[in-house]
Amino acid sequence: MALNKVKIIQRAVALLNTGGIVALSSDDVFTQSAYDTFDYLLESNIASADFRFATTVEPLTKLTATPPVATGYQFIMQLPARYITLVRLYPQTTDYRLFENKTMYTNNDTLLAEYRFVPDIPKLPGYYVDFFIHYLAATLAYGASSETLSTALEKKAADKYNRALSIEAKSRPNETFQSSPLTEVRGGGRDGVRII
Repeated sequence: MALNKVKIIQRAVALLNTGGIVALSSDDVFTQSAYDTFDYLLESNIASADFRFATTVEPLTKLTATPPVATGYQFIMQLPARYITLVRLYPQTTDYRLFENKTMYTNNDTLLAEYRFVPDIPKLPGYYVDFFIHYLAATLAYGASSETLSTALEKKAADKYNRALSIEAKSRPNETFQSSPLTEVRGGGRDGVRII
């Protein structure tokens, strides 16, 4: 069952035992605080972890403007409007710099960007919504309830976060080392350690 913003906030507030809210149009300070906290907390959390449901790959658009010569770059690329944070570029060897207004200076004019974005709220997976309800409640609890409830909600949110990350980890294969000094130190030196 997909939940919208109001229902997620209602469930978070219900965890605080402060009474429910009917709509976000209330003049209640607590309700407005919950509403305001929701957006930045969601964006911040999605940007900080590798959630594949909020990750996509798209080609970047080359702008007609050119960067200042002193930068050493030839092209300005526009990042997508819903971009929050960059995961990686393809090709991965691309040198670049990110600047304001979601622009990137680079010497490559054909790039794919893997990036994070905030999906439509009803499209969030249930395991993430379950975590986010507790995370929002724990954040709101600092000013609305006892320290004991706040601590309990933080612990519950941390458990649900770990569960969400575990589920997410199953959505992609592990990346293996191709070549690394850490994997190549076996043998060849004193006491089995190769001296580099």
